Amino acid sequence: DTLVALGPRLLKAGCDLIPLSLGAFADEGQQLRLFNAATAGPGRLEIPAGALGSIGFLAGAREHELEKVTVTVAYPTKRWKSMGALQFVDLDQVLVPTAFLEASAREVARLFPGHLNVVTGAGLAGLGLDRTHVILVADPTITQAWFQIEAVSGSGPITIRVDGRNATVDEDPIDHTAFSVVRLLKR
Repeated sequence: DTLVALGPRLLKAGCDLIPLSLGAFADEGQQLRLFNAATAGPGRLEIPAGALGSIGFLAGAREHELEKVTVTVAYPTKRWKSMGALQFVDLDQVLVPTAFLEASAREVARLFPGHLNVVTGAGLAGLGLDRTHVILVADPTITQAWFQIEAVSGSGPITIRVDGRNATVDEDPIDHTAFSVVRLLKR
């Protein structure tokens, strides 16, 4: 992975990094290597909010007794098929929204590499990948993904939900992810 191979050297040289794919963080050793390099700097590692919207709420809650984070991700069944979810559920038999897997964010990132950056981003912002609980839902009634975070902190409960536009995933490549990266670049 290019991020793991070149990231520490770029950070040491003073370059800021904005990873567009967060799969490298699924491996705890690689995550530590990147975080240590970012801490040593002088370059910064910026994790974009991506499709989730404001993960700043989780990062802020981490400062005040963040206890629990649950991320629920729902995709149309057709999308889950293309992502390899058939190993967990017979998607042709799913007629109503159905939770088919509950695991840590790290496990989900390992099971679905290249997908579900929203899960990894929420884990990095909040309690970490091992302490972030994830629920994956197959939903034949929707055309776009939706993501929801529920968290408990000393400041009170947090619920964040982001829905996609009413267009099929295959025909609608524009989402919140692209604009979260544009915002970081402008900053």
